[in-house]
Amino acid sequence: MGLSIPEVALISGDKDVKMSMRYTHLRAQDLVQKLNCQNTGEK
Repeated sequence: MGLSIPEVALISGDKDVKMSMRYTHLRAQDLVQKLNCQNTGEK
C-alpha cells in the first residue's frame, strides 16, 4: 500500500515532516484504493 508520512520521515532521516512532504507525492488512485480496502476490511 505505501508508507505513511511519519514512516517516510523515519526511514529518510528527515527531522521535519515538512521536508518529507516536499518529496512525498500522493496519487489519487492509491488513496482511493486505500480507502476502499479500509471500507471492505481488506489489507
